[in-house]
Amino acid sequence: ERQTVITDSDVMTLIYKKNIGAFNKSYLCNLGFRASRKNIFCFYDADIIVNPETLSFCVSEMISNDIMHDALCPYLAVDNVKGKLRFDFDEILSYNYLDQVSKDNENVSRLYATNSSGVVVFRSSSFREIGGYNESFSGWGVEDDELVKRASRLGFKWFNIPPATMYHLHHSSNDLADERHKTDAYQKNLSILNEIEQYSNDQFNDYLKNLRKENFNA
Repeated sequence: ERQTVITDSDVMTLIYKKNIGAFNKSYLCNLGFRASRKNIFCFYDADIIVNPETLSFCVSEMISNDIMHDALCPYLAVDNVKGKLRFDFDEILSYNYLDQVSKDNENVSRLYATNSSGVVVFRSSSFREIGGYNESFSGWGVEDDELVKRASRLGFKWFNIPPATMYHLHHSSNDLADERHKTDAYQKNLSILNEIEQYSNDQFNDYLKNLRKENFNA
């Protein structure tokens, strides 16, 4: 089911899919990409806040330098925001507010010194070439790691834009992360990733061909 939402500044299409099994982020990302039909698109996790100016810069770079970038992340480091500051943001909804008050704040902690997922501006042709997300992964987490590793093996130009920080809004499922890592599904995801990392060049090329066929009928 699709719903079109018209705002003061844009038109959005919301896609609703009935859950017929375990949550599969890879499937939903591929679905969103196929629906976009744009030369440039962005994966943006719902619990993430980035600098809108840096995000706009990434899009402009993609448009003006069509051979320089395959994917751009509008940040370098990732900080986790929780407690009162996290709830204050719900009322203020301002990246600049977070950026100003996060320094030496007890409700802010460093998640990653650098990271390449969460928010990624992609060139559509590059995403098709890489084969999209592997929908064999269940849930979320490992699918991002595998996509980045695949891109690196292909020599893709995937860069971060420093010094902007990306803020992650803490939520209850983060508290369950350690338990999630112990589940059979997560361990299976790790096994899939480890197997892919050991592929020979011929195996890797066959893997890419299968992904392109499964995800894009290419």
